[in-house]
Amino acid sequence: MFSFEDLSVDVVRWDGSTYVDTTGDVASIVGNGSVEFQLHPDAIGGTTAFNFMIAVGTGDPETGQFDVAPDAGSWAFEAKKALTVETVDAKFVPAAPRAGRAFQAPVVRITLSDGTTILAPKYRCVAQLGGKLLRGKGRGGCTFTLPKTAKGKRLLVTLFVTYKGVTDEFRPYVFKVR
Repeated sequence: MFSFEDLSVDVVRWDGSTYVDTTGDVASIVGNGSVEFQLHPDAIGGTTAFNFMIAVGTGDPETGQFDVAPDAGSWAFEAKKALTVETVDAKFVPAAPRAGRAFQAPVVRITLSDGTTILAPKYRCVAQLGGKLLRGKGRGGCTFTLPKTAKGKRLLVTLFVTYKGVTDEFRPYVFKVR
């Protein structure tokens, strides 16, 4: 019967002319009937993409039993760089704030580091009118009711966008209330 305690791990990489042992750069985690291998990029030559296969065996290397997966060829792995939010573009309604009226950012788009533009999945607004915090409501707290006394004052709206669990603050939009 197989026991995970008897497990040994050998990891090799092809350097262009021969296989190089990188076993010392690998951490293996055993538990709940599974095995997980963690490789540092240096263990595989610093590459971000590679093909791989897994071979397991038992017994004598000459006469033991072996299996290789996949049955033919190899699997491919490519490390993908995490996308980040590069820019934020908010559409305000109305385009210029007016004293005594509602002012909101109903649409917030983000441009990601790969150039893709999408609607922001989660965002919130923080506004200051004449240096004082203005409470927002609605989605993301991005709807503001401007007092009639706001005419001529400076309105700053700062957006906080959350994408894939990371929240970033973006430059404030600056308006003069009409």
